[in-house]
Amino acid sequence: MKRIPRLIFVLVLSGILILTGCGNKKETKAELVFRFYRSAAGDAKLMSDKILMTCINRKLISLNFQTGDVINTEIETDWLSVLPEENIAICTNHHYELTIAYMNDDGTVKSQEVILKNDSADFMIDPAIIKIDGVYYITLTFLDGTMNASEFDAENGQYTINCYCTKDLKRIEYLSQVTTDNRNLEDVKLAYNDGKMYLVYEKETRDKSNSSIMVSVSEDKGRTWKKPQTILDCVADQEPAGLVKTEKGWNLYYSSDVANPGQSYDGAAAYIARLSEELEVVEKDIRVDLATPVTNDTETSQKGGILLYSVESFNDRTYYAYSEDHASADNLCVSASSDEKKKK
Repeated sequence: MKRIPRLIFVLVLSGILILTGCGNKKETKAELVFRFYRSAAGDAKLMSDKILMTCINRKLISLNFQTGDVINTEIETDWLSVLPEENIAICTNHHYELTIAYMNDDGTVKSQEVILKNDSADFMIDPAIIKIDGVYYITLTFLDGTMNASEFDAENGQYTINCYCTKDLKRIEYLSQVTTDNRNLEDVKLAYNDGKMYLVYEKETRDKSNSSIMVSVSEDKGRTWKKPQTILDCVADQEPAGLVKTEKGWNLYYSSDVANPGQSYDGAAAYIARLSEELEVVEKDIRVDLATPVTNDTETSQKGGILLYSVESFNDRTYYAYSEDHASADNLCVSASSDEKKKK
């Protein structure tokens, strides 16, 4: 495990920003608490109110966004997901391996184990994990063919999302195929409530083109899945970052270029959609203002478009992990806001 001694970053202490509203559209405000300039991160997930797990140069990186300390775990990683309540990270890589990393609170690795090796597809991407009644459920997206084809006359690969379960994170059992399509199926997120497992993902016509946000539902813990339904229509480039239960239904967090059509990451911002219990849209495109400066403070101003990676709640605050100016600078950032009341 390698500790990285030097890092270009900005820490912004909570409470120094005065957040004010503007415009007619309802907004949610968040304080910028961390920025890692030109991170070159490939993915990022929030583990706690101080630890962000990310992958840089195909290695799993633990980043303390309170202190700026960075640890290179040396675990080969291209995509990841986390289970914050157990300090577990799951990672897939270009060697077609699924690795379980057990983390300490300080971001160091307690232990690690490869529990699955895929030899049947060209890529194994976007892992997701959830624990229900003592059993871990993991989804993996397999791709045969071209990844992220950007030209409409180019042949796209076949994406397939599969569901697995394991009681001990050692022996893994295949349960089902959730869905398959020759469209980009990406950014999978899992949620569970009242006997139903929800799998949310982006369905993209072409890379950096308009996409819909879809959901598949299982009522038997991943053994069978209902036909995917559309939550957000294919009217912008949209990436889901989290589906969170609330007292009145659900909050879907996502990034989108809906305010700047066709600009993809360059014109995207973070948004919330309020959903009913049945995942019907009540209100959408509620902008999350991730960095509002007091005056013309360049360190707290947002710099370019947003790709929202992860949204988690810790200690009565909602934390947002995202790439800022993703298409060029790729600054890795964390912002935080006061939490809404969640269903207990």
